[in-house]
Amino acid sequence: MTTLEFDKKVTCGPEYVALRIIENFDQMKIGDIYVPSMTEENARLAFCRIEDCGSKASAEYGIKAGDYVMIDRLATFAHTAPVALVKYNNVICRTDEGKSEFYPLRNMLFVEPDSKDPASQLGGVWVPGAFDRLNTGRITAMNCDEGLGLPFEVGDQVLVTKGADVLDMGQRKIHIYKHDMIICKIEED
Repeated sequence: MTTLEFDKKVTCGPEYVALRIIENFDQMKIGDIYVPSMTEENARLAFCRIEDCGSKASAEYGIKAGDYVMIDRLATFAHTAPVALVKYNNVICRTDEGKSEFYPLRNMLFVEPDSKDPASQLGGVWVPGAFDRLNTGRITAMNCDEGLGLPFEVGDQVLVTKGADVLDMGQRKIHIYKHDMIICKIEED
């Protein structure tokens, strides 16, 4: 990660977003690389305000200058403190200034994971080695274009791949998935 110290106005290319970092995780410097000093789920997220947003980023994610967002801090393209530059697909979700509400970006879903083992929930279907990569949960919010033709809606139980970004909201953990990471809807007989 390139680190520069400046506070200048930037204009982004189509796929990039310039962000003012408001709150960051604890990090340490090893050589020329910054790494998180802790490994909890939210350690890699940073709370930011968008300074400038490329045209593709705005069109595909529905974000704009002035929005408050959470970003995947480990995917930062260039850390130009206090401004960070990221590819738009590293913006995790939109929020408000007080981080009291979180909103899925375009074509994303929030899933609250089940505490049960997915292998026991799927009855007679068992795929060797698959369940260490899969999880089940309920969709709690979504922002998906109708043109995608997704068969999902809020409240559906779904099978998803593990490895989502996670928002730790105290008693609840919300996993954030792109629409194509949802494998199927699970319906009760």
